[in-house]
Amino acid sequence: MQTRTLALSLLLLSSVWHGTVAAQTIGMSAERRAIDAFSVPAQQVDAPDVVVIGSLSGDAATGNEVLAAYEAYANSPNNFLDVTFIPFANPGGAELAFPPPEPAYSANWTAWSLWHWLASHAPDTVIFVGGDE
Repeated sequence: MQTRTLALSLLLLSSVWHGTVAAQTIGMSAERRAIDAFSVPAQQVDAPDVVVIGSLSGDAATGNEVLAAYEAYANSPNNFLDVTFIPFANPGGAELAFPPPEPAYSANWTAWSLWHWLASHAPDTVIFVGGDE
Protein backbone atom coordinates (compact mmCIF):
# COMPACT_ATOMS: atom_id res chain seq x y z
CA MET A 1 0.00 0.00 0.00
CA GLN A 2 2.81 2.41 0.87
CA THR A 3 4.54 1.71 -2.45
CA ARG A 4 1.30 2.39 -4.35
CA THR A 5 0.82 5.68 -2.49
CA LEU A 6 4.38 6.74 -3.25
CA ALA A 7 4.01 5.78 -6.91
CA LEU A 8 0.74 7.74 -7.22
CA SER A 9 2.33 10.74 -5.50
CA LEU A 10 5.32 10.70 -7.86
CA LEU A 11 3.04 10.33 -10.87
CA LEU A 12 0.94 13.27 -9.74
CA LEU A 13 3.99 15.45 -9.09
CA SER A 14 5.57 14.63 -12.43
CA SER A 15 2.36 15.31 -14.32
CA VAL A 16 1.90 18.70 -12.66
CA TRP A 17 5.51 19.68 -13.39
CA HIS A 18 5.12 18.78 -17.05
CA GLY A 19 1.64 20.30 -17.45
CA THR A 20 -0.12 17.07 -18.32
CA VAL A 21 -3.36 15.58 -17.11
CA ALA A 22 -3.21 13.51 -13.91
CA ALA A 23 -5.60 10.75 -12.84
CA GLN A 24 -5.81 9.61 -9.24
CA THR A 25 -8.02 7.65 -6.89
CA ILE A 26 -9.11 9.99 -4.10
CA GLY A 27 -11.23 7.62 -2.03
CA MET A 28 -13.62 4.72 -2.09
CA SER A 29 -17.20 3.80 -1.36
CA ALA A 30 -18.36 1.35 1.30
CA GLU A 31 -18.52 -1.23 -1.52
CA ARG A 32 -14.81 -0.55 -2.21
CA ARG A 33 -15.52 1.14 -5.51
CA ALA A 34 -12.91 3.77 -6.39
CA ILE A 35 -13.66 7.47 -6.49
CA ASP A 36 -11.44 8.81 -9.27
CA ALA A 37 -10.37 12.36 -10.04
CA PHE A 38 -8.81 13.83 -13.17
CA SER A 39 -6.76 17.00 -12.83
CA VAL A 40 -5.95 19.39 -15.66
CA PRO A 41 -3.32 21.97 -14.68
CA ALA A 42 -3.50 25.55 -15.91
CA GLN A 43 -1.03 26.97 -18.36
CA GLN A 44 -0.16 29.73 -15.88
CA VAL A 45 1.29 29.75 -12.38
CA ASP A 46 -0.96 30.47 -9.36
CA ALA A 47 -4.20 29.84 -11.25
CA PRO A 48 -7.37 29.37 -9.18
CA ASP A 49 -8.20 25.77 -8.21
CA VAL A 50 -11.64 24.53 -9.21
CA VAL A 51 -13.24 21.16 -8.49
CA VAL A 52 -16.16 19.92 -10.61
CA ILE A 53 -18.18 17.12 -9.00
CA GLY A 54 -20.79 14.91 -10.63
CA SER A 55 -22.96 12.01 -9.56
CA LEU A 56 -23.07 13.10 -5.93
CA SER A 57 -26.41 11.32 -5.58
CA GLY A 58 -25.19 8.33 -7.61
CA ASP A 59 -26.84 9.57 -10.84
CA ALA A 60 -24.71 8.35 -13.75
CA ALA A 61 -26.02 11.07 -16.11
CA THR A 62 -24.33 13.90 -14.19
CA GLY A 63 -21.16 11.82 -13.96
CA ASN A 64 -21.15 11.46 -17.73
CA GLU A 65 -21.60 15.23 -18.11
CA VAL A 66 -18.57 15.86 -15.88
CA LEU A 67 -16.54 13.26 -17.78
CA ALA A 68 -17.41 14.98 -21.08
CA ALA A 69 -16.45 18.37 -19.59
CA TYR A 70 -13.12 16.90 -18.45
CA GLU A 71 -12.36 15.54 -21.91
CA ALA A 72 -13.22 18.89 -23.53
CA TYR A 73 -11.14 20.91 -21.03
CA ALA A 74 -8.17 18.54 -21.21
CA ASN A 75 -8.09 18.98 -24.99
CA SER A 76 -8.56 22.75 -24.91
CA PRO A 77 -5.60 25.06 -25.56
CA ASN A 78 -7.09 27.65 -23.17
CA ASN A 79 -6.63 26.06 -19.75
CA PHE A 80 -6.46 29.09 -17.47
CA LEU A 81 -7.72 27.29 -14.33
CA ASP A 82 -6.40 24.30 -12.38
CA VAL A 83 -9.46 22.06 -12.66
CA THR A 84 -10.04 18.70 -11.01
CA PHE A 85 -12.98 16.69 -12.28
CA ILE A 86 -14.61 14.04 -10.07
CA PRO A 87 -17.20 12.52 -12.42
CA PHE A 88 -18.58 9.76 -10.22
CA ALA A 89 -18.21 11.05 -6.67
CA ASN A 90 -20.69 8.57 -5.19
CA PRO A 91 -20.21 5.27 -7.05
CA GLY A 92 -22.30 3.29 -4.57
CA GLY A 93 -25.20 5.75 -4.48
CA ALA A 94 -24.93 6.09 -0.68
CA GLU A 95 -26.88 8.76 1.17
CA LEU A 96 -24.39 11.52 1.87
CA ALA A 97 -24.26 14.19 4.58
CA PHE A 98 -21.66 16.92 5.03
CA PRO A 99 -19.97 17.13 7.41
CA PRO A 100 -20.04 13.33 7.54
CA PRO A 101 -21.39 11.61 10.64
CA GLU A 102 -19.16 10.01 13.26
CA PRO A 103 -17.47 7.58 13.64
CA ALA A 104 -15.02 8.49 10.92
CA TYR A 105 -15.16 6.40 7.75
CA SER A 106 -17.16 3.51 9.18
CA ALA A 107 -20.31 5.66 9.24
CA ASN A 108 -20.01 6.66 5.57
CA TRP A 109 -16.87 5.87 3.54
CA THR A 110 -17.87 7.95 0.53
CA ALA A 111 -18.72 11.11 2.46
CA TRP A 112 -15.55 10.91 4.55
CA SER A 113 -13.36 10.29 1.50
CA LEU A 114 -14.75 13.33 -0.32
CA TRP A 115 -14.74 15.49 2.82
CA HIS A 116 -11.08 14.82 3.61
CA TRP A 117 -9.90 15.13 0.02
CA LEU A 118 -11.66 18.47 -0.42
CA ALA A 119 -10.35 19.73 2.93
CA SER A 120 -6.77 18.74 2.16
CA HIS A 121 -6.83 20.32 -1.32
CA ALA A 122 -8.78 23.46 -0.33
CA PRO A 123 -10.03 24.44 -3.80
CA ASP A 124 -11.08 28.03 -4.48
CA THR A 125 -14.40 26.86 -5.94
CA VAL A 126 -16.42 23.63 -5.95
CA ILE A 127 -19.06 23.15 -8.65
CA PHE A 128 -21.74 20.47 -8.32
CA VAL A 129 -23.22 19.35 -11.64
CA GLY A 130 -26.89 18.47 -11.80
CA GLY A 131 -29.50 18.61 -9.09
CA ASP A 132 -27.16 17.08 -6.51
CA GLU A 133 -27.16 18.97 -3.24
